[in-house]
Amino acid sequence: IALEEIRDHGTDAATDGRSANMEIIIHPGVHDVLFCRGGNMDHAGNIEFRSVVLSNLHAYANSGTHEQKQEIRGEIIEWVRTRGGKFLELDKSRGW
Repeated sequence: IALEEIRDHGTDAATDGRSANMEIIIHPGVHDVLFCRGGNMDHAGNIEFRSVVLSNLHAYANSGTHEQKQEIRGEIIEWVRTRGGKFLELDKSRGW
């Protein structure tokens, strides 16, 4: 599963730089998934997220169509959001 695709489809508009009313997150929540340069994040939300991605990897790899892959990505995004998590990307000058 391409994490970039999940990031691009899952990043919350309030924090991804595309919204004029950006909300700055000082302390990400335990279910938030954090994206930043430099690789592996040991944040609790990222650990949960990686676990869910890995548990869906077989189904994703064996899905036959782009639509099926998109549905699996959507289910993972929805799983994070129903737990109260957000997808946040680091802006070094402002925060999450």
